[in-house]
Amino acid sequence: MLSSVKLSFALPKQLKLTHAEQFAATFRSGKKYSCGFLALFVKPNDLEHPRLGVVVSKKAVRKAVARNQIKRLMRESFRLNQHTIGGFDIVAVAYADIKKFNKTDIRQTLDKQWAKLISSVKP
Repeated sequence: MLSSVKLSFALPKQLKLTHAEQFAATFRSGKKYSCGFLALFVKPNDLEHPRLGVVVSKKAVRKAVARNQIKRLMRESFRLNQHTIGGFDIVAVAYADIKKFNKTDIRQTLDKQWAKLISSVKP
């Protein structure tokens, strides 16, 4: 039997960090969760849902196509995990070492980072 509550796996604008001030506040006062090629800066927000910002610099990944693929992977992973995260602002930052990994490795690492984040913030 299906529940009457419908979970949406979309990524509307309200689930994104859109202003430089939001990014800066998350960098400034957020807690950092990192692995070799990825860091998540996490700060509680006053909302009931998480918001995501993605940073992949030209210095880290030169080609625009590759940067956009990495951003899509990050957003997709967030979109699939958004219902378990809670009210946090999150900035995902890719480092230069990310070029050495394939999509599967990146996706698995992101999933581990989400699980690490969720387990550390849940009471």
